Amino acid sequence: MPTRLRQYRPFEKARAYAHGLKLKSGNEWKQFTKSGKLPKGIPSAPQGTYADKGWGDFLGTGAIALFNREFRSFETARAFAHGLGFKSRAEWWELSKERKLPNDIPSYPNETYAGASQMGQEQIKWVRTHCFRYRRKVDAGATSRTK
Repeated sequence: MPTRLRQYRPFEKARAYAHGLKLKSGNEWKQFTKSGKLPKGIPSAPQGTYADKGWGDFLGTGAIALFNREFRSFETARAFAHGLGFKSRAEWWELSKERKLPNDIPSYPNETYAGASQMGQEQIKWVRTHCFRYRRKVDAGATSRTK
C-alpha cells in the first residue's frame, strides 16, 4: 500500500511510543525501524508524516536541530563567553565538545556571526581572535537566526 494511503496513529500517541524506546537520535530510530519491531500505525519516517518539532521532540531527547535553533545576539553571546574567563580557544572547544554550552550559544560563533552586515570591524576582530575556527572570507551576505 502506498505510504500516503496508510493510516497512522495520531502524533501524540506515536511520540509517546517513541519516547518509551529511549532512543537518542534519528539514526537510532532508523536502525530500530529496520529491526522489524515497529508496530503497525507508527511511521518509519515520522518527519514526513507529522508536522512535528523535530527529532528531539519526537524521541524525547529535547535536542533541537542546528538549523532550527535561535541564538543569542552577538553582543550577548560575547558577554557570556567573556564571563567564562577562558584564556584559549581550546578551553571553549572543550566546553563545546562536552555539550556544556547553552542551546542558544553556538559552538562555532565565527560561523553563526560571520555576516559583516551584522557586525562591525571590532566584533569581526573579536571573532577572529577568540573562536576555534575562522573563515578568512567574511561573507557580507551571510545571515543567521539570532534573537
